[in-house]
Amino acid sequence: MSKNKFNYIFHFAAQAGVRYSKINPHKYTTTNIIGTLNLLNSLKNKNIEKIFLASSSSVYGDSKKFPIKENTKLKPINHYAYTKKINEDMGYAFSKIYNLNIYMLRFFTVYGKWGRPDIFFF
Repeated sequence: MSKNKFNYIFHFAAQAGVRYSKINPHKYTTTNIIGTLNLLNSLKNKNIEKIFLASSSSVYGDSKKFPIKENTKLKPINHYAYTKKINEDMGYAFSKIYNLNIYMLRFFTVYGKWGRPDIFFF
């Protein structure tokens, strides 16, 4: 990052999945929260046009009403969801304090070639 100029940053890396977060919450805290904090801290004085961060539908909790609207109250119920909620809050704080254009995307069950093996369409 110190050698190249970037206009856009896409930070979609994270320790994913709810089940493993119950077994190893420390890995989620280190990877998801500290990793995102390190990235945002390294970008705060750079001239980046837009920063995109990945969140998760898990921040909504166990909603029974669908479709879920973006302004639905957040109710994270597991460690993974809390790490994503904390990252959203951190992204909001960095955007206000350092005038960064940060966009948080809440993904719902992403699947594909590199997806989780426990998903039906794997």
